[in-house]
Amino acid sequence: ALPVILALLALVIDFGGAAMAYHRAQLAVDTAAFSAAQGIDADVFYTENYLVLDQDSAVRLVGQALSIQGTDLNITGLWISRERVSIQAETDYQPIFAQFLGVSGIHIRVQSSALPGFGIQEQGE
Repeated sequence: ALPVILALLALVIDFGGAAMAYHRAQLAVDTAAFSAAQGIDADVFYTENYLVLDQDSAVRLVGQALSIQGTDLNITGLWISRERVSIQAETDYQPIFAQFLGVSGIHIRVQSSALPGFGIQEQGE
């Protein structure tokens, strides 16, 4: 009975660690998307009172947000249009105990998107 309890405890620890790794990765991608959505084109905003994204600013802000988070995410997709930022990323979690049961790694995929103008209800506001 003790080996079974130890095996279950090991799985709980490893899959709990994987859940934490997923949460950290999702938080990092959410933060990066929200940060990038703040990269609005100031010229368009001041002349037309309309929020659109400046792609260069958005890309720079994604990089800054991810570097501050200090994650080991691999960005697999980054789409920036005038109205939306979408990011896909992946990482791997290496289990400590589950590898003895044949689980060599857990692949984690996350995605997020954000719109510019958080808190603004309509254009021109």
